[in-house]
Amino acid sequence: MHDEFPDKDINGVLVIDLKGRLDSANAAAFADRLYATLVRPRGRLLINLQEVDYISSAGFRTLLVISRHASKSNSKLVLSSLAPNVQALFELGGFLDRFEIKPTREDGLAALG
Repeated sequence: MHDEFPDKDINGVLVIDLKGRLDSANAAAFADRLYATLVRPRGRLLINLQEVDYISSAGFRTLLVISRHASKSNSKLVLSSLAPNVQALFELGGFLDRFEIKPTREDGLAALG
């Protein structure tokens, strides 16, 4: 478990509940944390963004790189619970179609079933 990015294993799915900001101050550490999960083939990762209030360009870059890495390693990444202001950032950046996004954490877990 990493204190900055607490995680839980729920039925073989690694769930990370992010809080606060994903920006240049923590994006690299977050990427390093996720690579450890996605190295395993068929890894399943849910990133819950319910308590995230801001994502910078560095944060979006990290999510995009992780998404590509997941695809290459035959793993699956799902994002869930975008707060309205974060959803607006995804829309402005044109990122809604680049990720599998579910409205709730439970829906995200079901998608990774």
